[in-house]
Amino acid sequence: MTSVEVATALREGWRAARPDDEILLATLADGGEGTLVAIHAAGGWEWRTASATDPIGRSVEARWLRSTDGRRAAVELAEASGLSRLSAGERDPVGASTLGTGEVLRAVLDDRIRTITLGIGGSATTDGGAGILRALGAAVDGDRVELDGLDPRLAEVELRIACDVTNPLLGPTGAAATYGPQKGATPEQVADLDARLARYADGLRSVTGRDERETPGAGAAGGTAFGLLSIADRFWSVRLVPGVDVVME
Repeated sequence: MTSVEVATALREGWRAARPDDEILLATLADGGEGTLVAIHAAGGWEWRTASATDPIGRSVEARWLRSTDGRRAAVELAEASGLSRLSAGERDPVGASTLGTGEVLRAVLDDRIRTITLGIGGSATTDGGAGILRALGAAVDGDRVELDGLDPRLAEVELRIACDVTNPLLGPTGAAATYGPQKGATPEQVADLDARLARYADGLRSVTGRDERETPGAGAAGGTAFGLLSIADRFWSVRLVPGVDVVME
């Protein structure tokens, strides 16, 4: 049940007892699933769809929001790369990719929008955002990262990454250890994923000169925040912001 459905049910119950009261719905979300629905409920936004791939490579249609003035977009990682896209038997904690979210972001750029809010909760992935980087033109193969092909339009983009966790990328409170098990990872896979992310972090540091692995929130969405923060110099700006604050705004 979404926050909008909960709020609507509360309104109807209240009205049954006090029909003359004026009730305003102000639904909230935290950057995960339901964030787009909550933002849309505030008014001033239109639904859009983009062809994308789900975490295990199947074709899907992913929704995103465009402001009615055409200047801003809101994207939800869970729409293309979310755990809810998979049944329990389909979960692939090692192979799942954020490629589809990158494809949605590319569709937003094609729509000439350069101010983007990306909610990153509810992911099925622990790829450090490598799929997003690939969709935006980077070449990533383990610890070998090449950014020469990155979409030049990123230099015009103001990106806000909405999340409400403070985990670093690696270690006992990192992306793999904290969130891998809920995505289906065994203890052995958690250790493998953590090692993979460490090698990936080394590769990104070697080409960007940035080391974001200890940044609070870098481990969000299987390290998606880390990957985007690592290429922050390719954007006009990149910021991590609390998801609840974004929706309240």
